[in-house]
Amino acid sequence: MTALITRVSLTGPDDRTELATLTALSQRYPRVEWALLYVPHNEGAPRNPTQPWRESFFRVAELASRSAVHLCGALAFEQLLAGTLPADVLQARRLQLNINARKKDFTDEQVLEVYARALELGRDVILQYHPNTAALIEQFALETPASERSRVHVLMDASRGTGKAPDVWDRPVALDSFYVGYAGGIGPENIESVVRDVAALGQPCWVDMESGIRTDNEFDAARAEAVLRGAEVLA
Repeated sequence: MTALITRVSLTGPDDRTELATLTALSQRYPRVEWALLYVPHNEGAPRNPTQPWRESFFRVAELASRSAVHLCGALAFEQLLAGTLPADVLQARRLQLNINARKKDFTDEQVLEVYARALELGRDVILQYHPNTAALIEQFALETPASERSRVHVLMDASRGTGKAPDVWDRPVALDSFYVGYAGGIGPENIESVVRDVAALGQPCWVDMESGIRTDNEFDAARAEAVLRGAEVLA
């Protein structure tokens, strides 16, 4: 049953994270995905790699082949709409759109345009599902042509990136034919129970975490490996 967990997405490596460490973990744990934050006004801050670091990351085939970039903040989406996202960001295998998560910067029409334009970029897109976007995601999912639906992924993240676990892990009926992931309060301490719970929903899915693999706001390779090992034990 736990083989239904097809990815373990670890978010937030930054300039202080050794690429050799990520490469070694990638070689040991084939389901790992490395998710980089792209928040233009925060580059260089903890969890936010600079462009030179991202470029070095994408030059490592072992890392680029299992990569995602999470777009956050109004400027990132303005760049997406204007076609001016940095070239390195567009090398990611998946683009996650954390739009209107903490505040409603964009109208519903603009959010739908962001979703559509992201899909046109040719990468798989991840739509962050939370109270501000739930109805729009379900609308977009229904309007997406069947031929494109395999590239529309949905991350259930009711806490909107704040690392709080939901009361229950669930899967909206409207998203039944989509690839769905789960985030919120996941770390080494509970990875096994979370994997069991989401796998019990009976569809291929992934889990994502950011705060749970950090110590003193730094990427913690030991915690990351503990998560990956916990997921593999149940595979």
